Amino acid sequence: MAFEVGHEVEVFGVDEGYNNAFYAGQITAINGTEVEVAYDNKKTLSGEPLVETVVQSQVRRIPEAVIADFEAGDSVEVWLSGGWWRGIVVAVDDFFARVYFAYRPPGHQHSVLSSD
Repeated sequence: MAFEVGHEVEVFGVDEGYNNAFYAGQITAINGTEVEVAYDNKKTLSGEPLVETVVQSQVRRIPEAVIADFEAGDSVEVWLSGGWWRGIVVAVDDFFARVYFAYRPPGHQHSVLSSD
């Protein structure tokens, strides 16, 4: 199924500091391989949704959230600070998985709720 104007999508960030992040938005225009997106969680200084033109390869459908058992070394996506971020599970206990995000300063980790 091709993308259409009005589809809710996520856009892969490519700016420094935002690599491996996905931001939710709605397609407002399509021009060949370029897609215009109005973001849900990125705003202009006046508070309006930020509108950006990106290439179609940066756009994906919004994935369903899945509760799963994690193991160290698993590659995961975590909803954090208004977007999905890719990371690697580095430790797991009864309730949380500790995830390392490469986009943050070295050694920065974040805990996410596990399925147990």
